[in-house]
Amino acid sequence: MRDENLTRLLGDPRGIAMERALAELRSGRPVVLNFGGSDHLVMSPETVDEAALAAILRIGGGAELVLSQPRLHWLGLPSLTPGVIPLEDLDVSAIVALISHTDAYVNGHAPRPAGGAAKTALELVRLAYLLPAAIIVPLSEANEAAATHLARIDEASLNYYQDDVRASPRIVSRAPVPLDEIGDTEFVVFRG
Repeated sequence: MRDENLTRLLGDPRGIAMERALAELRSGRPVVLNFGGSDHLVMSPETVDEAALAAILRIGGGAELVLSQPRLHWLGLPSLTPGVIPLEDLDVSAIVALISHTDAYVNGHAPRPAGGAAKTALELVRLAYLLPAAIIVPLSEANEAAATHLARIDEASLNYYQDDVRASPRIVSRAPVPLDEIGDTEFVVFRG
């Protein structure tokens, strides 16, 4: 009974985990995404600096920049799906150009079609209201121990968040706002 009351008060743990992961991404910190039984480090490329990029590259091989299908099209690479570019050949200025500049070029990098984990990472960053691009790195068992303090989510939590939490917003705060020309109004904040 107590557990049900706490869940009603705080919300479903899967929704809370997602909200924490989204807040971490917005704050420039990576999160761990479990996809298909494998852990991946995910970070928004718009928050990456030189030190973070160097740390990401030291984690191990397989670090990739995930670009959305519309962004690839803008870069002159028509594609039906998101694509990935190996991160090891890019510096921060190249990453920023690829994700945000209107005059950017891929410069010889041929994006491969994104797999399921990369597409999920892209969706996670999109839900955080950041530019639709992601950095994803597969985590080895050796690195997983160091990542235990990071926010962790899985594909099921992301699906739950999209289907249930965002689809059923609830009021979390109200405040009266007196406006001269309109009269008494109310400012309402929703979660979901």
